[in-house]
Amino acid sequence: NPLHYDMATSPRPLSANGLSSPVTAPSPPSSGASRRKRSVRGGAVGGSALVAAAARSWPWAAVLAVAVLISAPTALAAGAEEWSAARLEASLLDPATAAVPHLVAFVAPWCSHCKKLGPALNAAAAELGDAIHVVKVDATAEADEGSGHSLAARVGVRGYPTLKLFRGGSAYNLAGNKRDRQALVDFATAGVLFTVHQGYAAGEDGTLRLLPKSFPRRVWDLTLEFLTNIAEEVKAVWGEHPLAAVSLFGSGFVIAAFSFFITELISERL
Repeated sequence: NPLHYDMATSPRPLSANGLSSPVTAPSPPSSGASRRKRSVRGGAVGGSALVAAAARSWPWAAVLAVAVLISAPTALAAGAEEWSAARLEASLLDPATAAVPHLVAFVAPWCSHCKKLGPALNAAAAELGDAIHVVKVDATAEADEGSGHSLAARVGVRGYPTLKLFRGGSAYNLAGNKRDRQALVDFATAGVLFTVHQGYAAGEDGTLRLLPKSFPRRVWDLTLEFLTNIAEEVKAVWGEHPLAAVSLFGSGFVIAAFSFFITELISERL
């Protein structure tokens, strides 16, 4: 049959240069078993490569693990610490620890405003670092224990949350309504020039006591606290009505000073 071509006996076709070109027989189709064998061999080779890469990179992994372990306590320590009233009092009366300012938030577990203050207080603590102790004290714990003269009462805490800065032998009150991170940082570092404050020291019984203030000082502090509370309203008016802002501040100062003078005078005579 002239159409029959026997690869074993028939001459190979010549190429353009006169040489016989090789004829490759088609490879038989691979079965499923052979494909599985190749995939298994490929997976083994890939797994070996991964194991070898992991073996080569284990020193870096060890270094990374050590760095995480070292930085973990620092990350956990960032934020306001929770102290008992006894620990705070001991720290304030110890000259070695009292040299470091203490920014203290007197809180209550049931107080919703105290819970809202938490993130700002933690952020301020992270920014201030070790330069200032930022702590939270449960002011109700001593009351629950039956103490009639709790530390919170002795330092003038009348509501929650109350923020005080103990620095240089004086207790400063954070006035106004701004209690975000920046306000807390400013208060703890440089915001106490015109802030109501009162000296403190150890009393005869060894407990922390606020030092008494003179009559003019009490009138001035009450007036200053009132003006600080209306400062935000004055700022809001100042932009469009500066004369009205000056009038509001001036009249507020006169009225507050007179009112507190009469109030303190009456309370001193009684």
